[in-house]
Amino acid sequence: RSENAKIDAGNLGGTRTATDIITYHGVTDPGTQNRIRMEAARRDIKANPDMVARTAIERNDVDNPFAQNILKEQAAKRDIKAGMDARAAIERNDVDHPGTRNSISLQTAKRDINAGMARIALERNAVNNPRTQNSIRQQAAELEA
Repeated sequence: RSENAKIDAGNLGGTRTATDIITYHGVTDPGTQNRIRMEAARRDIKANPDMVARTAIERNDVDNPFAQNILKEQAAKRDIKAGMDARAAIERNDVDHPGTRNSISLQTAKRDINAGMARIALERNAVNNPRTQNSIRQQAAELEA
C-alpha cells in the first residue's frame, strides 16, 4: 500500500492531494505519510508552472519545515529556469532560509553573467552576501578577459 501511495503521489498526471492519497491507500505510518506529502507537493510544483510553493505546501499539508524549505527552493529554481530573476522567484515562493536565498541568487547571477549581463547580475538578482558578490565579480572578470 505504501509503495503504491508513493507512486501515486509522484505521478505528474495526478491531481489528488496528499491527504486523499494517504486515505485511499490506507497509509498509517507517519514517516511514509510525510514522504507522500512531500512528493505530492513536489509533483504539484513540477506539473503546474503557475503554482507557487506555498500553495503546494498548504494543499498537501506539508508541515515539516525542512521539507517546506526544499519545496520553496525547487519552485524558485523552476521559476528561474523559466527566465525569472532571483529576487522575484525568491519572493514569489516565500524562500526565507538565508543560505537557500544566497544559493539561488548566486546561481541566477552566474546564469546572467554567462548570458552577457555581467554588469547588472548582482543588482538584478539581489545578491547581498559579500563573499557571493566577490565570486560573481570574479566570474564576470574572467568572462570579460
